[in-house]
Amino acid sequence: MNNEIKIRKVKAEDAEQWSKLQNLVWRYAYKDLLPESVFVEREKPERIAKIIAGFAKHQLAEDRICYVAEVNTRLIGYVSGIVKSEYEHFGIKNYADLQAIYIHPNYQHCG
Repeated sequence: MNNEIKIRKVKAEDAEQWSKLQNLVWRYAYKDLLPESVFVEREKPERIAKIIAGFAKHQLAEDRICYVAEVNTRLIGYVSGIVKSEYEHFGIKNYADLQAIYIHPNYQHCG
């Protein structure tokens, strides 16, 4: 089996794996900070369905930058951000904002 990590642009069909990976990483990262009820709520089918329904609007939009890392068609990480022409609060024009980096716990600290 090929365990090569591939990086590619996100696709609409990644929505469910994206949501589950996000929840898994949240559980791993915040297990000592947040109560179990937070994780249970995030993993409810209706919440996942809502994320999947809005996935294209939020992750595939023209002003978004989203890439996934996968091994054997399984998402193991993603990075997402947004490109905007200006950020009025700071008076900055033509900036990009890195908003999320999620890596499956089994692939963290691997280089």
